[in-house]
Amino acid sequence: MGALVSSIIAFLVVWTGFGLIFNDFDEGILIFTIAGIITGYNIGKKINYNM
Repeated sequence: MGALVSSIIAFLVVWTGFGLIFNDFDEGILIFTIAGIITGYNIGKKINYNM
């Protein structure tokens, strides 16, 4: 769970940084990337790595 939160926070920092530099805060990228991070995290939890 800590990896999920830290990756979302890291993306928010990067998204804000690029938004400030290029003066373009695209909310679509924000929403879809966070949804992708959460989906990937949930899929990764279900994979059994001890095959």
